[in-house]
Formats: sequence, C-alpha cells, structure tokens
Amino acid sequence: MKRTPRIGMKREWMIEQALQKPLLGLHAAMNVDALWKATQRLLCAAIPNRVIGLALQHKPICPRS
Repeated sequence: MKRTPRIGMKREWMIEQALQKPLLGLHAAMNVDALWKATQRLLCAAIPNRVIGLALQHKPICPRS
C-alpha cells in the first residue's frame, strides 16, 4: 500500500483555501468589468509573481456552411 505524504495533502488544502474566494468572485461576476477583475484576482492567487497575457475573443469565428 502506498502512503500519501501528509505535507502534500496540507499543501493541496492550502491551495484550495487560497483559490476559494477568487473563484467565488469569478462565479459571481455580473458584467465584463467584474469578470475581468475577478479573473485577474484568480490568476494572481493561482500563479503569484508571474506576468500573464490573456485575450478574450469578442467575435467568435463561425464555420461557413
């Protein structure tokens, strides 16, 4: 039987706790500004001290039939 190290379990719990509030804010976003701010908070919590570029496509490409 393989045992799971307790440190790994504690680390996962801490990550879940750190992401819980930003995820709830993302879920509660009612407009684009709130969505953008919640996305930034989530990325800052999930990947701290990194520069990330994110682009949202405003006109989806539809296949021609």
